[in-house]
Amino acid sequence: MKSNKSYFIGMIATLAFLFLGVSSCKKETVDEVPDFSQTFKNVAVTPITVTSPAATTYTAGSVSTPPTVAAAAAALTLGNTTPELQAAASKVDTNAAKSIATGVTSALADIKAGKALPAALATNVKTLIASGAANAFLATLTKPTVDGKAIGGRTGGNPGSNVAKPEVEMASIANACNDAIKLAFDNAKKGLDDGKAAEIAKIKAAYDNNIKAADVAADKATALTLKTQNLAVALSLFNTAYDGLNAALTAKKITQSQYNIFVAIMISIYQDTVNNYEALYSATIAALDAKAKAITDKAKAASDADTKKVTDEYNTQLAAITKTYTDENIKCHNQGGGN
Repeated sequence: MKSNKSYFIGMIATLAFLFLGVSSCKKETVDEVPDFSQTFKNVAVTPITVTSPAATTYTAGSVSTPPTVAAAAAALTLGNTTPELQAAASKVDTNAAKSIATGVTSALADIKAGKALPAALATNVKTLIASGAANAFLATLTKPTVDGKAIGGRTGGNPGSNVAKPEVEMASIANACNDAIKLAFDNAKKGLDDGKAAEIAKIKAAYDNNIKAADVAADKATALTLKTQNLAVALSLFNTAYDGLNAALTAKKITQSQYNIFVAIMISIYQDTVNNYEALYSATIAALDAKAKAITDKAKAASDADTKKVTDEYNTQLAAITKTYTDENIKCHNQGGGN
């Protein structure tokens, strides 16, 4: 009997403990889930007005050939001279002129075809040009400019802008209150994410449109065409003058020595013109590359500034709602989801 009595007393004590424990848990359970619909109000990324990049100015280069060149070519065609030719002829060494004239005769087929002068002839012509004898006929090169700066070397650059997107991952403490605040936070953050994505897309579209002007392929093709045309004109002047000199020599209107000097002067004029148009073309290609880089760099600077503005606002608002979420989540946990 004593054993049965002890058993029943133990059972009663156990049931009483379980009852009290259940009652205690029910008191800690959240009876009503708070309304978080107004917790994250006015959360949005402000639409921006896309910044226009700074303007890029480009000025084409040029080669200016003095009128004395055409006048000399026209005169020599008829076996005549001009005052400038006579002045130049008086400064040219006859032996140097003979060497140049002989070199022109040897390479005439290639010269008339627009090919480069042979090395030895090119050296002799360079020496004559450096002497200053043909100064009255030399061309002037004006280099192209980008944003007011003369360009003579090649430049390059790569556009592009990547901005990291911060991610926030929130974990629920798994009761109704915690789930409700997390849902409200997730919705608010999605609005921020979508707003930021829309603004970044707008900025990217503006950047892509702005750098269209950096496509200088057509300009480079035009520069090559102009060089070819200008070199053809220079060659035509030389050929015409050369043929006229040979006719004048044959008709004995000029002496062999005069012929040599005038051929030396005309091939020097031609080579100087070729050098300048080749230099102009190289400078133009470099300047167009510099123009493209300037346009791209300025577009990127504007894009980066706009992107930073959007990202900074996004991060500020995200930090604010994250703090609110954290605070409310702790309240929910203390209210009914505690350990």
